[in-house]
Formats: sequence, C-alpha cells, structure tokens
Amino acid sequence: MTKRRPNGAGTISLRKDGRYMARAYVMTDSGFSERVTVYGKDYDEVAAKLAKLKENDGNGVVTVKATSTFGEYLTYWLAEVVAKEKAQGTYDNYASLTRRYIIPGLGKKVLQKLSVRDVRSFLHSLKGTETTRGSEISDRARQQIHTIISSALTNAMREELVTRNVARLVEKPQSDPADTTPLSDDELAALLPVVAKHRLRALWVIYMSLGLRRSEALGLAWEDVDFDNGIVYVRFQLKRIKGNGLRRVRLKSKKSRRTLPLPKVAAGALHAWKLVQADEQRSAGTRWAGNDDGLVFTTRYGRPIEPSTINRSLTVLAQRSGLRDLHPHALRHSCATFLKAMGVDLLVIRDILGHSQVSVTANIYTHVLAPELREAIRRMDVLMGAPAETDDLAHTN
Repeated sequence: MTKRRPNGAGTISLRKDGRYMARAYVMTDSGFSERVTVYGKDYDEVAAKLAKLKENDGNGVVTVKATSTFGEYLTYWLAEVVAKEKAQGTYDNYASLTRRYIIPGLGKKVLQKLSVRDVRSFLHSLKGTETTRGSEISDRARQQIHTIISSALTNAMREELVTRNVARLVEKPQSDPADTTPLSDDELAALLPVVAKHRLRALWVIYMSLGLRRSEALGLAWEDVDFDNGIVYVRFQLKRIKGNGLRRVRLKSKKSRRTLPLPKVAAGALHAWKLVQADEQRSAGTRWAGNDDGLVFTTRYGRPIEPSTINRSLTVLAQRSGLRDLHPHALRHSCATFLKAMGVDLLVIRDILGHSQVSVTANIYTHVLAPELREAIRRMDVLMGAPAETDDLAHTN
C-alpha cells in the first residue's frame, strides 16, 4: 500500500513491475523546476532517494535528469564540481575549452547515450580546427579536451547517471611534449650573456641555480630571502584565485616546501634586482600597485607577473641567443643536470627540486645517468678481459 506523504514532499507509488517510484519537483540542470523520478526495489530505498533529492534541492544543488544532454551535464559539472573543487586557473581552462569546442561538438548528445564512437569522432574532427587566434588547435589542447570529457563522465558515473566512462575507451590524442631537454654547456654559455642584459636577470639565475618551478619562483617574497644567512625559503607559489587574481598560496606538500642555501650568484642577482625594483616603484609613483604580498618579482608597476609572460620572455631570450625554443622547465632540468654532473647524490637533488620521491627524480633525469651507466659497462669490460677500444677500431666499418 502506498503511504501518504505531506504536501510538497513528493509522491511514492508502487509500479506494476514491483518496483517503487518516487516523484518530486526540484531544480534541474535545465535551469527550471521540473518533476524528477527515482526508482527503488522497496519503499525504504525509494524513500531515501526521494529524501536525498529534496535535501539537495533545499541546499541549492541542482538535479541532473536522466534525459539530460551532455551539454547540460557539462554546464552543471563545471558549476557544481569543478568551480568548487579545482583551482581557478583549472576552472577557467576547462570552461573555455568546453564552451568553444565540446558543447558545440557533443553538447546535444543525450548523456546516457554518449558512445565511444561519438567521442572518438569528435576528437578526430578537432584536428586542424582553427582557434580564435587563427592558428590550428594544438595537440595539447586536444589532450585537455579529452581529459575534460573523461573527468565529467567519471563524475557522472559517481552520480550513477551513466554506467561507464566511454572516454576512457578512446585513446588520448598524441602530441610532441614540450622540449624540456636540459641546456648543454655550449647552450648555457650562449644564453648567459643575453640573460645578463634582461630586466629579470635575477629570475633566470634563480631558475638555473635552484631549479625552482615557475609558480615557485614567481611566488617568492622578500621575506623568503635571508641574505644574512644565505638562505631562501620555498614555501609559496603564485596561483590564480577566483575573484582575487594572482596570489601567493602556500605549497601543499612537505616535500615541496623546502629551505635551500642561496648561491652567491643568485644572492648577487637578487641584491641588484631589489635596487631596480625600488627605482621602478619611485618612477611609477601613484601608479605603483602596492605589491601587498612583498613579491620579489613584479611588473614595472608592482603587480604579480603573469606566468605566461615568463614563457614568452624565455622564447625571445632563446631566439636572441641563437638557441632552440626553450621551455621554463628546461632550466629546472638543467639545474638537476649540472648538479648530477658535479657528482651530487640523487637524494640531494630530489630535496633541492622538491620532488616527492627520488624515483621521480631518477625517471625524469635518466639522460643524466646514461654516461655513468656507460662508464660502468666499460669498467666491466676491462674486468672481464675485453680488449680496450682504440680510435682505429672505433672507426672501423
């Protein structure tokens, strides 16, 4: 027998197939209040689902309908999950790619009917697509789009709206990774004179001598630099915070927070930069932004430096030096390479770079270990009685 419920609490009824069904009006991902149906094998199960439905509605959480399109679900997921759980920069990137590409391409597909073929065909169709700047969409952007689709469908599985994540069955688009190959001695020799003339010379010196991440270098404040004791504290990073722009945010893990000796070359560069920054503040006058966080590296008007500006600046510096295109991470890798070449233990390099595990350091810098491996094999040859290689033998066809 169907139990009577208070007005507004929804209705529960027994279906002919033996299941129980509950209906209630709640706010849905369509933006309107609609009648939503849930099912259960017995009265208690469906009553619990109905109660959860009403509780979410009372808390302002929209309900995703079984008939929702993928576009409707993406809109809900971005607002209710990504915006609340991810960093502002991540949300902005996801929202932009979703609005420009995913919703126009897959938005009208019913969420529960989205197929492997739909996702695969869509990703293939993006190849060669023009961006708003007129250039071809990058492989990296296509990879991110795949990640967005997969993440949204994973969340839909958790909410029991779909039974599988079809995007996981589609191979992620391949791309050539950014060139983060460490600088050679010759490349370093070519780059240093050009860097010495750059306004942010101290930043590049910090990059190469301490191997900081871009966000860590830009998040340094003067309070983190102890000139008297020759120490720099890496405790914060520069992140984009929703509604507050770029701000210093404390590094999360203990391994990433570290205290490092300040190399003399870096200390000298920072001393010189501090004088430049003071001159810029005087010249800016009332236009000076204030630099409330006390950031070491700022624009000419005291504002935090946009991370993308660093990438563009390094590209220009590399061109002026006659070098290949360089990614900021190449300078971080170069620090590890030089340290390893000087015989520094991997555990120490791990601590300098702030890696969580030494295996991460070893996996990234295997190219540094290769010469040591060759030398070990050469010594084994000598031990086992193999003839020494001569120049004549080495060049014999």
